[in-house]
Amino acid sequence: MIELARDDALKGLKRFSRLAEHAAYVSQYTADPEYWRVQANTRKSVYLWLSQIVQTQGVDQAYLIAQERYADLPLQCSDPKTTGQRDALERFFAILGVNPPELEGETPANAQIEG
Repeated sequence: MIELARDDALKGLKRFSRLAEHAAYVSQYTADPEYWRVQANTRKSVYLWLSQIVQTQGVDQAYLIAQERYADLPLQCSDPKTTGQRDALERFFAILGVNPPELEGETPANAQIEG
């Protein structure tokens, strides 16, 4: 299914985790430091979660689980935890070389719009 090797996926997730850590640090210099700190920390936690899945269950299973989690997120939201999750999952899809489900022309069946 996914052509990317386990070690390559882990390497990409580790790099994105470091970027999220850096973003959390520099968030104090933004106009809304709390929002960006929470968003960055959420991204980092998603990368760590995905890394554990890749290590224990493989890249294909991590992709399937990420797809499910992505489909459960609201399509639009301003909550930093939700946007952090969405950003992290989209970056994981980029590591794998695949588009998020909504960009493949299919809106997930359980997609939500938060108003």
